[in-house]
Amino acid sequence: MQLYKILLLSLLLPAGASHAAQPVQTIISGWELTCDNFSACQGRNLNSDGGLIISFYRTSSRAPVSWLHVELHPHAAAPATETPLTQRLKIDNQPLTPVPAQESSHALLIDNPEAAQQILSALVHGNRLTAGQPGGGGISLTALGAVLAEADRIQSAVQPASSGPETPPILTVGGGQPAPVTPLTAPEIRDFVDYAISQIDVNSCPLAPVFRQIKLAALSNSQALMLISCESAAYNTFYQAYRISRQAPFIARRQVFRLPFTYPQGFDLTNVRYDPQTRELTTLLWGRALGDCGTASHWRYDGQQFVLEKFSSESGCDHWHTASDWPVLWSSPSADRTLPADAGT
Repeated sequence: MQLYKILLLSLLLPAGASHAAQPVQTIISGWELTCDNFSACQGRNLNSDGGLIISFYRTSSRAPVSWLHVELHPHAAAPATETPLTQRLKIDNQPLTPVPAQESSHALLIDNPEAAQQILSALVHGNRLTAGQPGGGGISLTALGAVLAEADRIQSAVQPASSGPETPPILTVGGGQPAPVTPLTAPEIRDFVDYAISQIDVNSCPLAPVFRQIKLAALSNSQALMLISCESAAYNTFYQAYRISRQAPFIARRQVFRLPFTYPQGFDLTNVRYDPQTRELTTLLWGRALGDCGTASHWRYDGQQFVLEKFSSESGCDHWHTASDWPVLWSSPSADRTLPADAGT
């Protein structure tokens, strides 16, 4: 099952960000390709029968892949031997050329770019990769060339910039460490809960007040964050966010979260959480109950507004990734961009 048959995302370029790439996630003949706003691309085949997963990551069309992994899917039949996977892998019945790698009975992890590119080139010129699974098994390689060609097209369209993508200005406050924030008191919590139930009407929040979930946190010593569940569908709960004054008379203002790129499916505060210690707000939209596909976002409160730090998406619902490992589609220049290491669930 796939969350989307094809997902194409176009970035609206902010002023001064002429080098930013258009984030894309698309399915090509059973392969998922994700290229982020820095034009770094990662790809993998979608698992349809609990067999092998090939995944790779490349930062530029002018560079070899950073890594390439071949792994048995966690739901595949356990190998009947402890022989390293690399010794069992065959491209069109021909064994792989040995390269420096981390090896086990279920994984071949090639983190040396030259070695990874060597194996990727061999895979591109093959038709089928097998690992001696019962009944033959293995995966088709015939679409891998088209996946890499699409990655080439996307990455080649981005003009190189010596210092990376330019950054739109981000509003900051005070220039130093934020002032200590006093946690909400019990009377404040009671007042805000009562406000969320009695003052937010069903025209703006359809869920009946008696069924609303209310999450509260201090944003500053004068304002608080109020998250109210307003719709629920199976495993997803949709929230509205309000910034409310901590002194009477209470004034609540709806907070709008806008993605810095066009997202055809739209964006909602789904299964939202806020950590007052880190000032990070996270959302998680499940594509299905198993939690192996969907979208996730991370926002940081800068003292005046919530700024997106990272947006991840997994369109292949095949038991491979948990939310923490979904491909990153968009990240801010200040976000942690540690080289992703592909990992199955």
